[in-house]
Amino acid sequence: MEVAAHDAFMAMYYALEAATDEYTDPGLKTLVEDADPFVWKDRLSADPAVWAEFSKEFSENYEEGGVSPEEARSFCRHWLAKQGQKHEFYQAPLVEAFDSVATPQDWEAVLAEL
Repeated sequence: MEVAAHDAFMAMYYALEAATDEYTDPGLKTLVEDADPFVWKDRLSADPAVWAEFSKEFSENYEEGGVSPEEARSFCRHWLAKQGQKHEFYQAPLVEAFDSVATPQDWEAVLAEL
């Protein structure tokens, strides 16, 4: 299975959204709200900059096409760690929250459904 940027973003969003049940940190909630792909009909995230940054970095790290599920998960973890450092409004245990839901097995299951 090859994972495209959009599928990795969607799976990451679903994991973070699910993690908000356990992690009530405002930074996580803000990122989930900003990344929400279901707010606007013609945009891939509520805040267009979230998808733009994610997809740009994904394409800079990987050639066109897909990556393995493991590489996509690793990319998401790395991207989330950078968000907490880059934007003070996202400072939260983003990677920890992601990991609490996106175990390697669950990650692949979600990707298979997308």
